[in-house]
Amino acid sequence: MTTWDPTDAARVTAPQEVQVVAGGTAYDVTFTEAAAADLPTVDAAYRSKYAHYASIVDHLLEDGPRSATLQVLPA
Repeated sequence: MTTWDPTDAARVTAPQEVQVVAGGTAYDVTFTEAAAADLPTVDAAYRSKYAHYASIVDHLLEDGPRSATLQVLPA
């Protein structure tokens, strides 16, 4: 995993189109802030996937990490 500094985070959270390569295919996408109404669904997914790391999951569901949740959309 790569560590991002505040400059990197600002660059990604600013409305812009970026290209993501997955499975050898390039996709044009945009990143937007996740809607508050979607956060409970994200929380449930973290709990389900990472339940065996309870101490980590608890931290990820706090306001700070939740505020960094981004949604990836097709450009």
